[in-house]
Amino acid sequence: MKIPFLLIIRYGLYISIFSFLLVGDSCKIISNPTSIVPEKNIPVESIFFDTIVKDIDGNSYPVIQIGNQLWMTSNLRVSRYKTGKPISQKQGNSINGNIEEEGRFVWYQNNEDNELTYGKLYNYYVIMGGCLCPEGWHVPAVEEWQQMIDYLGVTDNAGIILQADTGINFYNELGGIMIPENILSPFSDINKAGYWWTNTSVGRNTVADYELHLGKLQVIRGSVSEGAFLSVRCIKNISK
Repeated sequence: MKIPFLLIIRYGLYISIFSFLLVGDSCKIISNPTSIVPEKNIPVESIFFDTIVKDIDGNSYPVIQIGNQLWMTSNLRVSRYKTGKPISQKQGNSINGNIEEEGRFVWYQNNEDNELTYGKLYNYYVIMGGCLCPEGWHVPAVEEWQQMIDYLGVTDNAGIILQADTGINFYNELGGIMIPENILSPFSDINKAGYWWTNTSVGRNTVADYELHLGKLQVIRGSVSEGAFLSVRCIKNISK
């Protein structure tokens, strides 16, 4: 039996619209960032994993095992959410001290050449929807950063271990930070410190971050405004 051509088109159109609605609804901005709960980890020894992960733009990131966690070993460079929606760039001439509650990225000193070495810097509004990292990955919570530090076994020296050539291969890309409120000098600390987002809110418009400072012994837990621009490392979802 032949199916009328117009019926096929109409049926396909319904499917496309339905699929679009499903994808569009998967990345709603959540009002409470602390409700982003990563999937429970299991020992990595019991699974197989890729040594490279790619984002939606095709950028490749090596993967390293630290304890029972899988981490990217370089800072995120993606320019689109995993749904395909572009992430807006904060232009240099708009860095005027205003905090915009919209997901944006910048290159350090607005220089695209810095991306290959240091990745992009993102504000927290990019992260809130849970769709920045590649499929199956997420921005780590405070507890996951602490789990990595605890695994290293020397909390007071974890910063040096992550920076040294010890086989951990975390590759501390110290990409600095951009704080829009600092009008005269919004960019600082490239090659001196790395600042990475967590998905953990610690107060009104304030989020926990983790920091590595060149030559410093510790990994520092800090807190920054949601409007600041920091680096991102993603961690693998590993579920039972």
